[in-house]
Amino acid sequence: FGNYTYTRNGTPLDLITRDTAGDYEIRYVSGEFRETLARVAIVLTEPESSLETVSETVAGAEITVVWIGPDHQNDLITVVTADTPAGEFGNYVFTSRGPDLSVLTPDKPGEYEVRYLSGQSYRTLASQTITLMPPNITIDAWPVGVVGSVLEVIWTGPSNKNDFLTVVPVDASETELGAYQYTRKGNPLELVLPELAGSFEIRYVSGQS
Repeated sequence: FGNYTYTRNGTPLDLITRDTAGDYEIRYVSGEFRETLARVAIVLTEPESSLETVSETVAGAEITVVWIGPDHQNDLITVVTADTPAGEFGNYVFTSRGPDLSVLTPDKPGEYEVRYLSGQSYRTLASQTITLMPPNITIDAWPVGVVGSVLEVIWTGPSNKNDFLTVVPVDASETELGAYQYTRKGNPLELVLPELAGSFEIRYVSGQS
């Protein structure tokens, strides 16, 4: 059997069809012996599906996607690298949110696709290519500070969702965090310097990765 619903749920019943076009049957199946007691043929056709968004933006930015599609249960819009195999997805938003959606793009520059995926088998129903460009980022601050004091930092950057500035030792790993402020708080930002003397870096960090 495929998608199914128990008859004890009443009549009529809602039954989700398969998401691939073709010739099918709806069957009444015995719950005890799995014997087909009745059947009716049904033809499933491809739904009208399309999407439209910008062709280029800064990596990590949110884009608006206008779509047309079946909007079946768990259908989604996702952004993936152009070579991502069918059936896989990255950042996504369910189509149930509305006919125009905001989707967060990955924060790594490159060639990507925006795809409309079926919520049942994650089959691609529509797609559009998009180029994600590297952001232009600068940081300007006084190069010497007193331990524990507040340092004013002037910055430029995309200010994508949850981007932030932080101050860490110069040899800190990519994932290490110190005192930080979200870029959405404004420009300039005030960072509290560490309590220990030494050489540090102020970093603009992507809020996504």
